[in-house]
Amino acid sequence: MHHLDFVILAVLAFGFGLLSRAIQRTPLTLPILAVAVGIVIGPLVLDISHLDAGNEVVRLLAEFTLALVLFYDASRIDYRRLRTHLRLPARLLGPGLIATVVLGFVIGIPLLTGDTAAGPGLGLWELALLAALLAPTDAALGQAVVTQESVPQDERTALNVESGLNDGLIVPVVAALMACSIGASTHDSSWFTWVIHGFKAIAYGAVPGMAIGWVAARLLDAATRRDWMEEGPAAVAVAAVPVVSFFGAEMLGGSGFLAAFIAGLTAGASVRALPKAAFDFTENSAEAMGIATWTIFGVAMAPAALHCATPQVVLYALLSLTVVRMVPVALALGGTGLPMSSKLFLGWFGPRGLASVVFAVGVMGEEEIAGADLIFGVAVWTVLLSVLLHGLTAGWLARRYGASALARDEASNS
Repeated sequence: MHHLDFVILAVLAFGFGLLSRAIQRTPLTLPILAVAVGIVIGPLVLDISHLDAGNEVVRLLAEFTLALVLFYDASRIDYRRLRTHLRLPARLLGPGLIATVVLGFVIGIPLLTGDTAAGPGLGLWELALLAALLAPTDAALGQAVVTQESVPQDERTALNVESGLNDGLIVPVVAALMACSIGASTHDSSWFTWVIHGFKAIAYGAVPGMAIGWVAARLLDAATRRDWMEEGPAAVAVAAVPVVSFFGAEMLGGSGFLAAFIAGLTAGASVRALPKAAFDFTENSAEAMGIATWTIFGVAMAPAALHCATPQVVLYALLSLTVVRMVPVALALGGTGLPMSSKLFLGWFGPRGLASVVFAVGVMGEEEIAGADLIFGVAVWTVLLSVLLHGLTAGWLARRYGASALARDEASNS
């Protein structure tokens, strides 16, 4: 990245901050605008920014942003409240998430395993990896849904908890499948080696994450009780926890994302004296870096989608956002008493976002994975369509569905 790139990103972040409330009054969202600006200043239009998806700084920025998001999402879980709203999230995160990966794999077999116009298709391990990295959802792309008070509380909580936890839950699956894909691509016939590599990534991520989260919580509580910390530095200290967790696990050969997620779960559940507001700085930092990440997505990653814009790729991306998401959700919510309109609503609002982008960039960084370019291209197409379609429909559909849900409740109570 050059100095001009940093200036552009800083100016855009400043501008989005100035207009953030005004943007909320329009059908547009910050991710839509950030991606659009990235495309305009990138090589497809003005060509004033030359960011590369393979650039080390770009990769670290995306990874660091996701680590902050994973940590904060995990840390803000209210376990007592969750127990009273566990029915729907448990179904979405259990059978729903598993069925999404399986259906994404099955649908991809006729579309992506054979040779395509963009080149050779994917092997079965690579297809499974693609299905897994496209499974997690991102509530930030449909923020209007979880903030629309007319939408029933149970359903808003379900979408919020699902998006907060499914990216962390899918991390060990992605790590294991990447190990298997590397083994298959390098013709290493030792399944034991692949399994050990995958378990190492999981174990060396989960254990340090838990240890760092617990120790950090104890130290932060002790400092709070002794009145050693000012409010601002305390928030900075909290934001340092996912950084230590992520890079510490990476140094050990584990999954930094899993470490950040587990650290957030542990710290959030363990702190007693530290005010929960101390975690807000981490959220604000993640939001600011998210704007930069989405702009970089428009500059460096969206143009890459043009190189694999085959009918099979675009069709798979559309199916991933619709059938692959909506059918498992409808099946997982069977027997809950929810009407089909609710199942379709919850199924549609499963936008693919930051987690899928970062996982795809990670795949691109593994030269041993055959079909990495195709995986990256399909992921980019899926996220690009999700940013546009979910962003434009979130506000309108949330208001319409909320009104129908209120009318349904009034009719049942009369």
